[in-house]
Parts: sequence; structure tokens; C-alpha cells
Amino acid sequence: MRAVTTPVRIGELARRTGMSPDSLRHYERLGLLAPAGRTAAGQRLFHSSAERQVRVVQAALSVGFGLGELADILAERRRGGVPCRRVRALAGAKLVRIEEELARLRRTRTALRDVLREWDVRLAGTAPGAASGLLQALADRLVLPPRRPRISRRRHP
Repeated sequence: MRAVTTPVRIGELARRTGMSPDSLRHYERLGLLAPAGRTAAGQRLFHSSAERQVRVVQAALSVGFGLGELADILAERRRGGVPCRRVRALAGAKLVRIEEELARLRRTRTALRDVLREWDVRLAGTAPGAASGLLQALADRLVLPPRRPRISRRRHP
């Protein structure tokens, strides 16, 4: 015996998922939610599986997937494709980028700790109210590549 499924109005789906009706309509436009049926008055009636679909999207967003990526993946699935390996590859690439960003942040943290130690020494040797030249010392400490001049794309008459 099949379970009876009751369509869900957008307000109820919003309440159950903690999302706004506008966000749910956006998800529907992007193809993240199956198109809703309509009442005679034109109100959206989502399939009972819509709550699960929203939860899947929310979970994927929480680990770094973008709406566009999810729309492409779900469209592939609707066409009969099996995007599991693609999903895995995308998640793996996201992890690599996060690891790279964490390494960059650790280097920045170390550099900032060093700068603060130097500044503390400099400030300890500076009379109250006198300039310590902290930012100048920072500029002298860092070796930055020369900046390339900006090229204006605007034509001047």
C-alpha cells in the first residue's frame, strides 16, 4: 500500500524549513525544487518531498556548494544522469581550496604575531605621545612586489 502524500503550501514549507517563501520561490526558479503545482487560486502546492529537497540543498550549501552548482547537479539527475562522482570531485576541490586558505591564514597569523612583537618593542622604547612609526616599520619590513599600474579602459576625448 502506498503512503498518501499531501501537497504542502509554500508558507508551511517555509515554516518547516526555516526559509522564506521568497527563497523557496528562488529555489524553484533555479530548479533546486521540483516545480510546484497550483491551486485554482494560483497558490503553490509543493510535493510532500519538497521539504527533503530543501534539506538536501541546505546541507550542500553548508559544506560549500553553490546554488548554481547544485542546480546543474540536480538538472543532470533529472535528465537521468548519476552525478555522484562529479559531486565527490567538487567537494574534494572545495576541501583543497579550504586547506590552501587555512595555510594562508596560518602564515598571516604568524606574520601578524611577529609584527605585534616588534611593535611592542618599538612602543616600549617610545615616549608617551610620541610617534612610533608602526606602519612605516611594517612597510620597511615587508618586501612586496611592485604594483602594476592600472590601465584605464575609459577613452578620453
